[in-house]
Amino acid sequence: LPYSLSVSIGGPPVRFRMGADVPYAATVAEGAKPQSYSYRTVGIAIDIVGQIMIEPGLYKMDVSVSDSSIASSNQVQGSPSVAGVPMFRNFNTNGSVILKDGQTTQLSTSADPVTGEITRVEVTLNVVK
Repeated sequence: LPYSLSVSIGGPPVRFRMGADVPYAATVAEGAKPQSYSYRTVGIAIDIVGQIMIEPGLYKMDVSVSDSSIASSNQVQGSPSVAGVPMFRNFNTNGSVILKDGQTTQLSTSADPVTGEITRVEVTLNVVK
């Protein structure tokens, strides 16, 4: 999914969070309905820090991306799981990018070892004067 964040060179870190707190059964009496629930936050977190101008027209920033989601064991085929118990999926990456105005670079690409789903993080810089 595309996300657009505004950052200032030499400015404070930019932190973006979007998601939900998802309930899951914490205790269950045998053969009964859940007796209590716990919550886990799932969603996306993007942090941009250390944004500086290296030289006129060339910018550097540190980017961190974390994404988590929930899936039922029957949604993720071939995964080690317990029937009826949710699975929490996680993706984390971070690194530094050096870009010129209008330039795009790929920070990372990863394939989920269970599902084969590809996650790619690209960063594009558009300077607004």
